Amino acid sequence: MGSTLGVNFGGMNIDAFSSDFTFNFMYTVNPDRTWTSYIMGTVTGKVTSGPRAGQQFTVDTLPDFKGHISQDAKTLTAATIIAPPTIETVTYLVGPPSVTEYRICQRSRTLIYVDQQ
Repeated sequence: MGSTLGVNFGGMNIDAFSSDFTFNFMYTVNPDRTWTSYIMGTVTGKVTSGPRAGQQFTVDTLPDFKGHISQDAKTLTAATIIAPPTIETVTYLVGPPSVTEYRICQRSRTLIYVDQQ
């Protein structure tokens, strides 16, 4: 399970939002400390703030993440490096009828292990 904050822009609809989501994934770690994750199936979630607060949604596909692992294995980088771009179909389950949006996103992350002791 994860959470996200975002900003929608384009056309006349500009807003901010947050949501919780879940999905299944697999990953491969290579000998050179690079890695790739593969999302399996559909992403599901619920918008927690913003104009669509309370609405459930699905995303049909997300691109693979690729990244690097630090030598001490405490830091991961991750990015969606894709060519051609993946068109993601987001369906908000507000209906009937449901509402469908299409988007192209680029994502990058730095994940750092913080010892809790």
